[in-house]
Amino acid sequence: MSETEDSTTEQFKVNEHVVCKRFTGLPRNFKGTIVKVYDHAVLLKLNVKDFTARYQSTLDDLNDKVVIAKKLVVPTPVV
Repeated sequence: MSETEDSTTEQFKVNEHVVCKRFTGLPRNFKGTIVKVYDHAVLLKLNVKDFTARYQSTLDDLNDKVVIAKKLVVPTPVV
């Protein structure tokens, strides 16, 4: 494994809040909380309050969770 892959893996931690750049069927820049970290992806619990009623059926289909590639996820800055 290269050094860049190591740093990407260590960059994400469970219960960390992140912003996602894009995912099919959902609006851009949605927020979520990491539930599990995989080699090249993360399982996110979506923040349901951030979505309008328009996306409710999509959220129901996904059970408010989604697996998304790490390259599309950005950690939110700690305030």
